[in-house]
Amino acid sequence: MPLNPLLGKKILSVASDSTLQKTQILLQLSIQSNLYHYSKNKLPVYYLGKKNQQEFEVFLTSPEFEQFKQELETTLAAMITWVEKENILLPDNVDGFSAKESLSIFLDRLKSDFYSNRRIILYSDGKKNLEIIAVLIQNTDIDPELRRLMMINLLSDEGLLHCADGCFTRIQMTAL
Repeated sequence: MPLNPLLGKKILSVASDSTLQKTQILLQLSIQSNLYHYSKNKLPVYYLGKKNQQEFEVFLTSPEFEQFKQELETTLAAMITWVEKENILLPDNVDGFSAKESLSIFLDRLKSDFYSNRRIILYSDGKKNLEIIAVLIQNTDIDPELRRLMMINLLSDEGLLHCADGCFTRIQMTAL
């Protein structure tokens, strides 16, 4: 299985090359089988194009985009289910948005044109990082408190209710 270029050395920089490759493969397999329940022959879809609007528009009208949208919805639905099950409460819940509401609003914005041409960053590296977060929070081998903190860090200060670049930064920092 080829390594996914979105799981770069930046994400796993503390690992040796062989450990890095093994970790990338395990994350990819976990996303493929545990998150999406795909067979080993079916792979998730990623936007790997250039960050220009014309190429992005072609992707949005491609047959692969339907699978991409479904995967994005599945990823965020898994995160919503997890925050509900774990009763994740945000410490700065000033505006009354719960963890579930924040994730739901973010998903609605992703599916609409809310982020305009900046969706490109959320649809490329952002999707891969969301998948990593979704897989890690469901991994029972990881300390439960660490998984809770991961989601609190992602969602606190209305982390996913900002502009596309602000959301991407929060997603990327959480996935690291």
